[in-house]
Amino acid sequence: MTARDLAGLRRPGVFRLALVVCSWASLAAAQADDPAHMARRDPAGVFDKPLLVRVAPAPPPARHPDVKASLACFSYSDFLVKELDYHEKGAERLSLAPTAGAPADVPCDTAALPGEKTVTDASGGPWSGYFQGVKGRFAVFDGDDAVDDSVAFVVVEGATGKTVFSDSAREIVALEAKGDGLTLHFRRGFHAPCSLVAEPDACWRRIQEETRLSDAQRPDCAPYYAVLFAQADMMAESRQRLTKDILKELAADPSFLVYDATAEIRGGAATLTPGDGPALCRPAI
Repeated sequence: MTARDLAGLRRPGVFRLALVVCSWASLAAAQADDPAHMARRDPAGVFDKPLLVRVAPAPPPARHPDVKASLACFSYSDFLVKELDYHEKGAERLSLAPTAGAPADVPCDTAALPGEKTVTDASGGPWSGYFQGVKGRFAVFDGDDAVDDSVAFVVVEGATGKTVFSDSAREIVALEAKGDGLTLHFRRGFHAPCSLVAEPDACWRRIQEETRLSDAQRPDCAPYYAVLFAQADMMAESRQRLTKDILKELAADPSFLVYDATAEIRGGAATLTPGDGPALCRPAI
């Protein structure tokens, strides 16, 4: 068994199987009642309700003329969020535009509105994901896929389209709009640049430099790595025991941490602080 053979083993030791049973009739009814999928976007009810939601067919892309494209428009007090979806992985285009007047008077089509801006990531490239919701003056967009049960997200100023914060979360727990600012409480997913098993103390110091976690919050990663070792050993070819080199490589897998965090967004800038609870740890996928 080689190191390459272990690529498929780098997963958490606990596997969950979710069985979802529903009829096509009930699914169609649910989509008819919620064409913009607001229930999926905000299952915990932490975002503001839009003043108006419109979903309309959109021209298909030239590369896939048979695609049933759609455009969803979400109106809020002073801006509009657009989500152009080709029903591929991630929306084709996410944008915001400042608005005034009655929401129904603002056009909902693919033509750009005055001041409309595309949502971008921290590097300035187009954001790949979906619209999640709005709180106060800010819109939140999540990523198109999860990594280690954590999803990337960005926070954007609704009126300016400026990305003011980006991170990765297992869950957004609560949002508080305060004047022109926002407080965001979430379960942060943090990919460490090192392994807490291979180099416990040195790695922990590096993690603390980036997260400001206290020594009291230091997680015990060893049990989760032990599960990884056991899985690899069970799958070893011809029941050969794992070599020390392969075990060493597995132990060097970077650690993935989850902990409570709070982002305070004010004046176009954000500060991030860890919560008081314990951090959890396991090997990154």
